Formats: sequence, C-alpha cells, structure tokens
Amino acid sequence: MTVASDPRREPRRARDLFVHERWRLLWRIVFPLLLATGAWLAFRDPGQGPGIPHLDKVLHLGAFASLAVVGTLGWPATRTTRFGVALFLFGYGLWIEWVQSGLPQRQADAFDLAANTVGIALGLITWHLIAAWARRAPAGRL
Repeated sequence: MTVASDPRREPRRARDLFVHERWRLLWRIVFPLLLATGAWLAFRDPGQGPGIPHLDKVLHLGAFASLAVVGTLGWPATRTTRFGVALFLFGYGLWIEWVQSGLPQRQADAFDLAANTVGIALGLITWHLIAAWARRAPAGRL
C-alpha cells in the first residue's frame, strides 16, 4: 500500500539541488576533491596525448568552468562569493602554472592561464543561468 506524500514536504528538486542550504555541504565536499584531482592531473607526467592541437586549452577551460560552478554552489549566492571563487580559482591556476614551471615533464604556459580565466568566466555565467532557472522552476520539476 502506498502512502500519499504531503506536497508541502516534497522537495523542490531543481531548486534544492542548486540553492538549498542542505545541498551546499555536498558542493563543499566535491569542490576540494575536484581541486585535488585537477592538481594531480596537472602535475603528473602527461605521457603521449591524443595529438589534437590545443586540446589542453579546451580541457583547461572545461575544468575551470566546472570548478567555478561547483565552487559557487557551495556558498550563499552573493557577489562576494562569486568574486571570491573567481579570485581563488585564478590563484589556483597561477599556482598550478608556477609548480609546472619547476617540473621536468611539464612547462608553464600563459595560454593555459588564459584558458583557465575564460573557463572561470564561463562557469560563473553558467552558474548564473542555473540559479535563474532554479528560482523559476516549479516545485518537483527538474
């Protein structure tokens, strides 16, 4: 026998996932895991890549866009949060390039830092679009 659920207790799934306080803990756990994974990938021996020109720039852009979205979801949605996440990620990218400059199998690249910066901007734009969508999403809809 199925018990009907109380509609007032139903989660607003779309809104909860992106703006509800209880989900922030998840994003705060995922964020440093992504940062650690990014550092590990940045410092390991690259080996033989697929040979696609400038693929690394696309990967930098995608990684930093993802980090910007996840980093922003972990804290209250304010301009200060977005600015802090952007500044932190820019510093993280700068740190990665600095460490790579001292590794024999890696090299620092200003274009990587530029791709990181564009990725951060795209991530913040994506976050803004997600947050606007979540505010308008009806209860129980994804």
